Amino acid sequence: MNPEYCLSLVRQFDKPAFISGIFLPVKVRKAFYATRALNLEITRVKDATSENEMANLLRYQWWRELIDEVCISNLQFKDTNQMI
Repeated sequence: MNPEYCLSLVRQFDKPAFISGIFLPVKVRKAFYATRALNLEITRVKDATSENEMANLLRYQWWRELIDEVCISNLQFKDTNQMI
């Protein structure tokens, strides 16, 4: 997800976080919106495929593996958005 997508997702689905982020220092703002966007993406998994439990499990597993891969590899990212 790119920074514009993260910002747009938070603006659309989490207005309080969007407004709060405006008051953060510029250097941490992208990371904040990326983290909130990740939270929204994971939260929306169930809503996106509510009739198919197996699809939900597969999507959750995909996110879990991606996050584990990033954490285990100890890669140094220039930007939190690269993780997502």
